[in-house]
Amino acid sequence: MAEVLITLGIIGVVAALTLPNLIADYREKVLVSQAKKMYSVMMNAMNLYLNDQGASGDYTALMVPNKSNNEIMAEFSKYFNGAKICETNTSCRSLISYKIKQLKPKNDGYGKNEVEYVHIGATIILNDGSIISLKNEGTNAACEYLWTQCVRDPDGNFVMNGDECQTITTPAYRCGQIRVDTNGKKGPNRIGSDVFTFLVKQNKIEFMESAGDLNYILKYNKTQPYEDYEAGGDFKK
Repeated sequence: MAEVLITLGIIGVVAALTLPNLIADYREKVLVSQAKKMYSVMMNAMNLYLNDQGASGDYTALMVPNKSNNEIMAEFSKYFNGAKICETNTSCRSLISYKIKQLKPKNDGYGKNEVEYVHIGATIILNDGSIISLKNEGTNAACEYLWTQCVRDPDGNFVMNGDECQTITTPAYRCGQIRVDTNGKKGPNRIGSDVFTFLVKQNKIEFMESAGDLNYILKYNKTQPYEDYEAGGDFKK
């Protein structure tokens, strides 16, 4: 009996040590699988849309200048099976108005960790609960737009001019962006794990490390490294 109890005790200790790692590995594999599926779904939908517009490879046909986010999404949503358009002033607001974390904390300009939300414009929810949010940015055929940002000091805090921050405006070139959450409101709600951004340029789709790089998952078969932190908490360099 004593030997049995000792054996069971050893098994219990080993299980306690290995189980968390097994669970973490499983969750990682699920996130990677969901990300790959979303990549395929998104690229297929965009390519079908462009082909129907007679503009294969020209992403300006998706982000038409001066067309509203809602107008574009109403057309784009037809290329997803069972897509439900979710406007922020409807009952589904709670499903898309949740916080997401970046890869590492970023000063919001006031000494707090910056808070982001999954929706950036017109938003749809798919049958599997994944979320797609679209923002049109280009103002002309060259996808040029003006990027206005607050000036920051070396610590990342805003340089203020009275009650408002000083700003600087520079020209940039991007037709728009599409943010996806591969599993909806379910966690971890973190860029690079289940949240990714398709940056729509004139003739290509790009990914940025800081915005969720699907190419990283496709290449390394794992989610992007991150630093955990409290959203909205005090920023620490």
